[in-house]
Amino acid sequence: MIDVGAVTTRQQAAPMFDARARSLFALLLILNIADVVTTRIGLDRGAVEQNPLMAGFVDTLAGAVLVKTLLMGIATGVLYMAARRGRRVNGVLWFTNLWYLAVIVWNIRVIVLQT
Repeated sequence: MIDVGAVTTRQQAAPMFDARARSLFALLLILNIADVVTTRIGLDRGAVEQNPLMAGFVDTLAGAVLVKTLLMGIATGVLYMAARRGRRVNGVLWFTNLWYLAVIVWNIRVIVLQT
């Protein structure tokens, strides 16, 4: 609150994420879901997980969802702290979204080749 003589006003806090960052983050959530779905379909058709960090967790849908949820939680915290310090997060989100898009395209390619 700012006291200006007899008038007291509440200073508006700047949003942590601008509209573009929120949209990019929402897209990241959707891409993560698409990654889990396409990975599961590929694994069910005989594909093998190539990511050594995820290989031990994707045997079950619950394991994959748990890991993705934990990673999204960590990413949210990191992006929140970066935005709070005035860092721009849009570039990181763009890069991450493009990476996930490439992974999903790869998964679809593997699914098509498995059939």
